[in-house]
Amino acid sequence: MQRWKSLLSKRFETLNSNNPQFATQSTVLDNVTDVTSNILPRAAVALIIRLCPKGVPQVLLTKRASSLRSYAGDVCLPGGKYEQSDHNLVNTASRETKEEVGVPPDSLDFISTLPMLPAGMERATAVTPVVFLLTKETEIIANASEVDAVFWVPLGVFLNENTKKKPKSFTYEGKIKFSTVAFDFFDVETQRTFLIWGFTARLCVVCATVALDTSPHFPFTALSITWSPSDGKVFLSEVILRTSDVSALKSKI
Repeated sequence: MQRWKSLLSKRFETLNSNNPQFATQSTVLDNVTDVTSNILPRAAVALIIRLCPKGVPQVLLTKRASSLRSYAGDVCLPGGKYEQSDHNLVNTASRETKEEVGVPPDSLDFISTLPMLPAGMERATAVTPVVFLLTKETEIIANASEVDAVFWVPLGVFLNENTKKKPKSFTYEGKIKFSTVAFDFFDVETQRTFLIWGFTARLCVVCATVALDTSPHFPFTALSITWSPSDGKVFLSEVILRTSDVSALKSKI
């Protein structure tokens, strides 16, 4: 476990250096909103990775309850809005994880935070993904008021897109097109098929790319939020993942 933790830490550190899986980040939208960084809505999600008995890394996902007002029935990661009592976004992610699926903070080892991503285009929330490693076996207890199902997905699933149920791109303000991806995943334990797409799917592709040190073999871009401290302008940037050919990909998984 300690060796895997060290390996993950080193791989996620490359997000802030020259990761060969990523092309150069480029700004594609200027001044998306005129709010400053300190009043931009903030949130965090938890990317919880575990090793199954065969040594395959998996990520924890949930299906939101159909009674919720936002994103009802969607597959997502544990997480929610930042509260002042959290003090930092890592605590936000661990608190929401405990509330939604019952995993206590002492079962999680912090690995890294990822660049902020936008959730929602009209009134964007800046979401900070937080990567944890599950280091203690713990019972998953879904909060029925928020969560309909909890399941684990092998990270390798996100290297091969396999569904056509959702559009592959969306257009912002009728002029700039961004890509999205979608995956069908059949969970043996629950005997249910889950559709993973949009924000959650894009984030899982990035996580799999870094954790497994490889690239998806389909065209893919991720979005990132940055801002200028000097004038408070917010920028939406696009990060392009390099694409592996199928034969090379199969040799790594």
